[in-house]
Amino acid sequence: MSMERDRALGRFMVLRKKAYELGIKAQSLLSDIHEETNTLLTGKDFMEVDFKKIKILADECISIKNDFSNVDKEMKELDATYDLKKER
Repeated sequence: MSMERDRALGRFMVLRKKAYELGIKAQSLLSDIHEETNTLLTGKDFMEVDFKKIKILADECISIKNDFSNVDKEMKELDATYDLKKER
């Protein structure tokens, strides 16, 4: 069981790093979306806003959200199975 727990702990750490990286990527995408939409407030003409870019960025955010949800679910399952709270 100890070897299994060690593997689970290793997997947990990898997932935690992945969750962190997904969060950083999401923040970057959200910043890009904010920058593009904020141009409307600074006088940019409605016709000049790149809505395709905003949609692509939003779709990427949705994908990251789904990935994060899967990572979070797996981390919770590992934690519940191997009681990894004290190892974090």
